[in-house]
Amino acid sequence: MGFHKPKQLSGLTVRIMMIYLFVSFGSINFGFDISWWASCLGVEEFKERYGVSPGPGQPKDIPSSWKSAGTGTPNAGMAIGCLLGGYANSVLGRKKTIALLSVIAIVGIIIQVAIDSYWAIVVGRTINGLSIGMEANVIPTYSAELAPPAIRGMLVNLYQWWQLVGNILASCCIYGTDQSLTGQWAYKTVMVVQFGIPVVLLTGVWFMPESPRWLLKKHRSAQALRALENIRKGSSTAEEVQSELALMQEALREEEELHNASTWIDCFRGSNLRRTMIATGVQVLQQIQGNSFMNNYLVVFLQQIGLTNSLQIYIASNCTQLGGITLAFYFTDRVGRRPTLFFGALIMACFMFIISGLSTYTKGGMTGSTAQGCVAAILLYQAVAAGSWGSCTWATTAEAATTQLREKTTMFATFWGFTMIILVTYINPYVQDEGYGNLGSRVGFVFGGVSILAMIWVAFCLPELRGRSLEELDEMFNARVSVWKFNKYKCQGIGARITEIQDKSATGEAVVGKFLDAVHVENVEARNVERVEEGLGK
Repeated sequence: MGFHKPKQLSGLTVRIMMIYLFVSFGSINFGFDISWWASCLGVEEFKERYGVSPGPGQPKDIPSSWKSAGTGTPNAGMAIGCLLGGYANSVLGRKKTIALLSVIAIVGIIIQVAIDSYWAIVVGRTINGLSIGMEANVIPTYSAELAPPAIRGMLVNLYQWWQLVGNILASCCIYGTDQSLTGQWAYKTVMVVQFGIPVVLLTGVWFMPESPRWLLKKHRSAQALRALENIRKGSSTAEEVQSELALMQEALREEEELHNASTWIDCFRGSNLRRTMIATGVQVLQQIQGNSFMNNYLVVFLQQIGLTNSLQIYIASNCTQLGGITLAFYFTDRVGRRPTLFFGALIMACFMFIISGLSTYTKGGMTGSTAQGCVAAILLYQAVAAGSWGSCTWATTAEAATTQLREKTTMFATFWGFTMIILVTYINPYVQDEGYGNLGSRVGFVFGGVSILAMIWVAFCLPELRGRSLEELDEMFNARVSVWKFNKYKCQGIGARITEIQDKSATGEAVVGKFLDAVHVENVEARNVERVEEGLGK
């Protein structure tokens, strides 16, 4: 009795896995950056070096206005980076955009390390934020375009998985240096470690294949064939690769002829408006449910409610997130996007209400079993949030866009996602801290309420996108299939054939011949129609 690879993983080879592990590696910079900053806000050496004392004999702290600017401004850099990334992605291609963002990240990190100033760190993080915003645009797009439909959600999920690895590495680094080092190296060591991430990415990206779909859009068919052969090496024959590329070309030609779209206005016309709103909605709702709050202010929140071991809890929180996102490798494609996001939002709302309820209405402060219950709820919330909205958001964003407008739609959606992060990070200190809004731990009730709204949005607006080729999704959106019929809709066009050939396990030469013959017949028929139309015109 031998081992049989699950059908869901039939398209996964060691080569594809290695390509995706490296392609998505750049997102480790994102997780590393937000985690070391959130951790440093609770480090005494950091506060002593850059903070101010509220009065004689009182310990130094980072003022709320400084925290707001230090956290929000780099997020503004990320939002701008989304716009830059979209244009670079379209003009330069996926590989060169990754090389460019790596150089930008190196410049930003050098400024953080070299200049001993709070505001220099903010400037360096903002420059690095440009790189992170570009990553959010190019890496999920690149990943979705290279992946077989049956495992696309799993492979795009690597983008979020690496983010959480970055979270853990940064928070563990800060915890270790805070315990063993004094002076500026208690918090600057982590910045030096971060420098290695873009260096590795810049070195290795030149060995990665370019996106065949991008090359076809640029009418570079020979290069697209070589790129696809590189990606499918070891899993497909030469004829199968040619068949897949021929179908991609035909689907692109058909889409351009029937639904020619290339401008920003086209993102908001016809079926493309629906696609843009889906990509944007999932990005925005992920952030305003509490994701950006937990990532940036969890340490501060834990200290405010009286928990002293905040850094250890933050590390544990990152570990539970990694556990949730690891489970999502299975559930994203097996269960689907809709149920994962719907029930994820429901559970997140429940846990957020529990966290705020315990920390707000417990008399005498958070101690004993109440503190343990609150910490448990935080850890479970983080696991569910990462495994649902953390995993499905990026796959859905990349899938929702049509081929012709993928860069623009992704750019628009991620820009608004980061804009929501900016709003949360700028506003939260004023809403939560004493002397301002003074909501304190009650801020969780706001985020829990947003999760209820997210459930409603998923139920009425988000179709199930799993298991379909990107060309198949084009057909379904153009046919205006309703949310409730998406999962059972049977496509008849080229997209269905691309899905079959990409997800094949052992179909062999007969399938290849069938596909090539079908494409040939369709091309001949199309040319005959054109000749007839020309004759009638004359």
